[in-house]
This record gives sequence, structure tokens and C-alpha cells, in this order.
Amino acid sequence: SNSNRPTGSSRDLYTLRVAAPFDELLQAISQRLKLEPIIDTQSLTTRGINPEEIIRLEIKDATRDQLLDAIVKPLGLTWSIEIDRLFISAGD
Repeated sequence: SNSNRPTGSSRDLYTLRVAAPFDELLQAISQRLKLEPIIDTQSLTTRGINPEEIIRLEIKDATRDQLLDAIVKPLGLTWSIEIDRLFISAGD
């Protein structure tokens, strides 16, 4: 076995095929990544973004970053991770 394989969730690959409301999807993904999701709901509201919007995803062998990009991009959102928190906002 290869003991040099890097550990940590940022090295794992994710395959996902789903259609779910954004907020539910985010909760599920955050749980899987062991992160606490924090959504800047004010910035979403300001831009008229509905967190219950259905997100359709079909990704294969995606990195954590690609996975998060795929979830937030359809709504034009941005994400960042600080320690064990996942921040989602409607960016600039």
C-alpha cells in the first residue's frame, strides 16, 4: 500500500449526481466535508437569490474545491473555508 498518499479531505475525490434545493445540498455536502456551513443570507436576499433553488449536479472525480464550485456557481455565489467553517456569500 502507498503510505505516501496525502491525507485530508482536500485530497479526496467526489462523484455526485443530484438535483436538490441549494440549502439542502449545501447542508449535506458540508456534513460530508465536516464543515459548518455559514450562508450570508442577507447578500443572497439582496441579489434576489432563492436558497431553495434546485441545483442539478453531475460531477465525477471532483476535488473538494471543484465540488464546492459546482454547487455555488449556478447561483453566482462564492465560497471560502476558514478552519472548519464554510462561508457562502453572493460575492462582489
